[in-house]
This record gives sequence, structure tokens and C-alpha cells, in this order.
Amino acid sequence: MALTPRLPYPGQTVLDPKTGKMVPVWWRFFHAIVERTGGVGSITIIFLSDVGTVVQAFDVVLDDLSALGVVEDNEIIVGTATGVYAHESGATARESLGLVIGTDVQADLDVPSQAEAEAGTATTERVWTAERIGEAIAALETGGGGGSGTGAFPFSGALVKPSVDLTTQDFSTAAAIAFDAETYDVGAWHDNSTNNTRLTVPTGVNRVRIAGNAHLNDIDANSHWLLKILKNGALVPGLSRTHVDVNTTGPALSVVSAVVEVVAGDFFELLIDTVDNSVTVEADDTYFAIEAVETSESGQTATVQTTDATQTVLASGAMAADSAHTIRATVQGREDATGDTYHAQILGGARNEGGTSSAATPNVIEVADAGAAGWDATVVANDSTDVWEIKVTGEAAHTIDWTVTFFEIIQP
Repeated sequence: MALTPRLPYPGQTVLDPKTGKMVPVWWRFFHAIVERTGGVGSITIIFLSDVGTVVQAFDVVLDDLSALGVVEDNEIIVGTATGVYAHESGATARESLGLVIGTDVQADLDVPSQAEAEAGTATTERVWTAERIGEAIAALETGGGGGSGTGAFPFSGALVKPSVDLTTQDFSTAAAIAFDAETYDVGAWHDNSTNNTRLTVPTGVNRVRIAGNAHLNDIDANSHWLLKILKNGALVPGLSRTHVDVNTTGPALSVVSAVVEVVAGDFFELLIDTVDNSVTVEADDTYFAIEAVETSESGQTATVQTTDATQTVLASGAMAADSAHTIRATVQGREDATGDTYHAQILGGARNEGGTSSAATPNVIEVADAGAAGWDATVVANDSTDVWEIKVTGEAAHTIDWTVTFFEIIQP
């Protein structure tokens, strides 16, 4: 850098006491500085032209920042007023920045409870963790903690009775009791009019337990009578019968079976056998009941392939007028080209009320690869055709193969 001295008294000289010679004033000035600072290497000479290039020029913003103290861990610099800065953190910083948790930034979310998962509803937002998904699926597969059977099906069974006393009944030859009233019938086990002596096994049930009670009146004293459960008209292992001699005109007896293996269409009846041909069956104390204790895990299956993002029917079931339907489905979608896979457990409900079909919002538990994040599966009702439908949605320009295993409970 060129040195251009700008010193007082240019051109004037002064006597150097050390050399005894006359020297320029500026030379003597710098010589004195060097002597007092320890040598030429220990000083730096800055000229006005260096300000802004060699050294930082004065700046009002830097001057404002110079008022800050030492920064602490996790603090940020926030402007709190014109020309004023401060170190802030946590709630104070959020307030200064105008950020509200849950509105401007995502709040910490709780995981859904099992009750919320099964109901498909929550009062606030929830977040699914991989661990929570595993727990929910396991609970659905084992019946939700304490339920009977091998699946997550709701209860299925029936409890039926006579609506009025059955008078002058002839049981001198064994005959089945007719039941024309239902306390409940979950799963379409009974018909109050057609074959109303029977409890008939619906599709998807493997094992059942049956119980019955009969209260008779106007029976001849000192006679015998027999109460028994028959399967398809025959006594089979596990069914129960009670045979007694009575000395009263109003006996009551009960029978309970062991767990009995069944297939769809099997039927059970409660029979009375006595010597009397004019007996009254008391409606209040007479009943016949059945419950499913194990359902089939094979279920029904269906497949479909999608090549775009159009919602597509994977499986469906008809809904008769005034019927209710519970659908549990396990859906899987896979794209061979990428290996991306989507999994869903669905618990859905649909009904037909007076010819109008509708569906409740299903509970869907999803596990998907990143590439399948936009895929979807659900249960809906098609009112124009009166069917419930399991529908899937894939992705544009992606070939996805879908499969489902599903179970249905129908209550007419």
C-alpha cells in the first residue's frame, strides 16, 4: 500500500537528539512511535481509505447488536422494538415471533387409545406410532382384550322365547318348542315365523354353546318328562338332556351344552318329551339361547388391480331392507415394480333402513411404506344398489395388486 503521510508541518525539519542531525518532522514522529511500541512489526497503520474495506465501517445495526450480552444455550436473537435486540428462548421467543402451538406450529400429539381406535373417533388430533399401530392390530386380532373367539368380531348369538304361554301342547311324542319372540338376535340365527323352533348357524361360525330352559304347567303329577337339545334332529356329543320324574304340576328344567363344532346351516332345537298330551309352556320362564364362541379365520377373499388413483371396489355385500352389517377386513396393496406395500385393518358398519343404505365412518388402521403413503382403503355404502363396498385407491401410473380377507355379521 502506498504511504502518503498526512502530518502536521509538512516540509519542516527538527533536530534528532540521538544523531544530532536535522530530520523531517514526520520522520521523527514515526521514529518516536516505533521506540515506544517495541518495533515496526508491532504496529499497524490504518488510513482513512481503509475504513469499509480493511476495517468495518461504523454501522447502526452493529451498534444496536453491541448492546447484547453473552448468549445462553438455546437462545435466539429477536428484535423486540425498533433498534432493540434481545436474547430469547421458549415461550418468550414464540410470543415475540407470533407463533401459537397448535395453530402456527404442530403441538405434541398423544397416541390414540384403544377405545378411540375401535370407535374410529377422537376429540383431539392423535398421532400413530409404529408401536401403537402394533398394539392396536394385536388387540383387534385377539378380540380387544377378553372377548371370546379368535377374531375381533362383535358378539354373535341369539336369545329367543315364546311371546305368550303355549297352552294345550301335546308332548306325548317328543316335539320342539316354537319361539316367536327375540330378546336379541345378533347375526341372523332365528326367524320368528319360518322354522321358528330352530336356531340356525350363519356363515363364518366354527363353534357354539347352547342353553335352554322350559317351565311347564298343567302337567300330570307323578309323570316323567325330558328336556333335550338336538342338532339337525339328532343328539350329538356335547349336547345336553335332562330326564326326571316329577311330583308337581309345574316343573322347570334347564339344559346347557358343551362347546359344539358347527358349519353354516346347522340348526338346533329344544324338545320336550312327556307322557302328557295337554301341557302349558310358560312364556316367562322358557327360553332358548346360542352364542358363537369361535368364528372362522379363513373369511372371504377378493382381489383387484388398480393403475390409477380412481377409487375402486375391492369387495361388496348385499344389504336387504332393514338390515345391519358389521364388516371387518384386512386389506393389502402391493406394487411389484417398486415393492411398495400398503396394509390396513378396517372395522366398518353399514345399514339399510327402509330401503336407504348408509355407512358409518369406518375405523381404519394403516401401515404403509413411504411410496404408498397416498394409497387408501375404506368401507362405504352404495345407496343406488343397496350394497356395502370395500373400496381402495391407488396411484396414477402405478400398477397395484390389492387383496382383502373380510368377515361380515348381518342382523336382519
